[in-house]
Amino acid sequence: MTLSHIPAQPRLLLATVGVVFASACFGLVPLFARHLTDAGMAAHAVAFYRYVLASLFFCPSSGAPAHSARPCCGACSSGW
Repeated sequence: MTLSHIPAQPRLLLATVGVVFASACFGLVPLFARHLTDAGMAAHAVAFYRYVLASLFFCPSSGAPAHSARPCCGACSSGW
């Protein structure tokens, strides 16, 4: 899948929105991690679930074919 059919200006806007969204999500990580660890969840479990949720969110947007989604999610969640 290529983005050559989309003009440059909307791609720039999409990229900017993506960066702002990622920055906001990254900034909220300590807030949620603090609440989870205060509730008794281990720090390594918080990190594990953080990466699993991120891989589930980003695998569909990777542009990979549907039949390769399982290896993609497995690779992302394992740290590759």
